[in-house]
Amino acid sequence: MWVRNFELSIFHSKYQTHGATSFEVKGSLVYEHYSLEMKRGKYLVSGILVLCHFMLNGSLLAQQVDSSKAIVFNPNKNAVSAEPIASRLEGVANLGVGSFSGFKLDGHYASFLQPTIGFEFLAEPGDGLHLLFGGHLGISNPITAGFSFGIRAPLNITNNLEVKCFTDLGILFFDDAGFAHDIKYGARIAFGARTIGAIDFEYRLAGEWRGAASDSIDSYRKRQLWWVGAEIGIAFSLVSDTKPFTLKDSLRASLHYIATSEEMDELEAITSDAKLDNWLEHFWRVRDLTPDTKLNEARIEYEKRVEAANRMFSTPRRLGILTDPGRVFALYGVPNVNETDHAENDNRIQYMLYVYSGRIRDVSFGTFLFSTSNSRSGWEQIYSNVPGELSGRVPGTLPPRFYQWIQ
Repeated sequence: MWVRNFELSIFHSKYQTHGATSFEVKGSLVYEHYSLEMKRGKYLVSGILVLCHFMLNGSLLAQQVDSSKAIVFNPNKNAVSAEPIASRLEGVANLGVGSFSGFKLDGHYASFLQPTIGFEFLAEPGDGLHLLFGGHLGISNPITAGFSFGIRAPLNITNNLEVKCFTDLGILFFDDAGFAHDIKYGARIAFGARTIGAIDFEYRLAGEWRGAASDSIDSYRKRQLWWVGAEIGIAFSLVSDTKPFTLKDSLRASLHYIATSEEMDELEAITSDAKLDNWLEHFWRVRDLTPDTKLNEARIEYEKRVEAANRMFSTPRRLGILTDPGRVFALYGVPNVNETDHAENDNRIQYMLYVYSGRIRDVSFGTFLFSTSNSRSGWEQIYSNVPGELSGRVPGTLPPRFYQWIQ
């Protein structure tokens, strides 16, 4: 509007003065110069606005992506194992050596070294107690025989998924073939651990009370028969019947890290798919970071992490989400630093390092160290500086560049 008035005033002076030409040219030049400046200014302002628009949108987009990837889920400290339940029948061939307090062939009672060779059947009907039936021969003078019936109870004394501890309790029937004693009954107890890998090994400390027998010199005197020693065995599967992996099994495996005990009890009680869907919707609704939007970013991100963990860390024996690095990946997301290398001077041992920057409360850099070897089928967490996480002694064979993240 102001430009139009300026133009009219120039032409009006053209008819009022004798220097109309100069006024007209001057006015035209001024007008054109002013119009050009206005256009440049308009383009400049428009460019600045467009640039700000893209910068703002880009900033918001980056912030949205970063905040989604940086979501941290609070772990449930009382999370229980979510391994698929299977029925198995296994065999364990074992060798042992120990001290036997009993009768020699000459009838004298003494303590002497007795190696043993044995075989056991281990029936695992499901989660919980297992059933044992086994027999062994004592290779000594005399040769002895024993049969035992009992149970095996798992011991939750370690968080290591590659080692399972247990105790065996059983009734023992024993015969020392060099004498005419009746078959005696006694008891057997063992504490042991099984390493899970390409080959499953068992290591046990065992003790047997093999009953009592009359002294050959003094028939009225009873002698207690004992054997105490160590055993090593190799376990192998005879029959395995894994239950079909249902949707509930999948949810149990992926959500037990972040669900409360009450929520897990509710999940176990569900008997229909419709109720399962409703439970899952409610589970994530209460964890929605943006309840006013249609998308549930927390659910989307966690399910992506679970899928990635299963893809990266699954083995024939275990889902990836049930492994140590799979759990850490699901809870804390993609690490800022991810390093993998073998041990110093030993290619059989591998180390993997996860570092999270400014993402985990109470630590500036959350560090997780995992290891594996040729004898194990998966990664085991051996160190972390995050409070409440499993942590042990830092091995002295780490690659040098790993130490900058180990406090």
